[in-house]
Amino acid sequence: MNPLIEVADYRPEWALQFRQIKEIILQLNCPAIMQVEHVGSTSVPGLAAKPILDIDLIIADKAQLPEVSAALFTLGYVHEQLQLVPDREGYHRLDVAVPWCTGQQQWMKQHLYVCSQESMELHNHLSFRNHLRNHPEAAAQYGILKKELAITSSDRLDYTNRKTEFVQRILQLYKKESS
Repeated sequence: MNPLIEVADYRPEWALQFRQIKEIILQLNCPAIMQVEHVGSTSVPGLAAKPILDIDLIIADKAQLPEVSAALFTLGYVHEQLQLVPDREGYHRLDVAVPWCTGQQQWMKQHLYVCSQESMELHNHLSFRNHLRNHPEAAAQYGILKKELAITSSDRLDYTNRKTEFVQRILQLYKKESS
């Protein structure tokens, strides 16, 4: 097994931590933040996942990014200047207590992204999540695949690349169902 890739059975505390973090972010009262969405495998009940929260903040327009970045900085999130995915702005945490709040605690690992409401990456995150939530058999297949890849992948990039075919197939199914 690759020690750099941990895939764990589903844990209910993932959803709980997301709800707590979402509440902290919403308490910023930043009008530019329209929604806070839990995406990725930890957002699908019963699905095995890397224990990392994927969180998408939705804004109306990219022009609001400086306002959102300033607000997120007060919680300890720093905008990453190098963006590897179009239409998605990434943020890293200054320490394990981010988001900072009263009664500081250590939070689980997170990937925080800000996307405009028209972002294709946001659309894909939500579509993939929604399909897996509505189709437990597909979620179970994905969990099995993730566990196998955690053992056989040479590194995280290989792990991610080898999931691509499954993800694309699910996105196509979701598109057909939504038509």
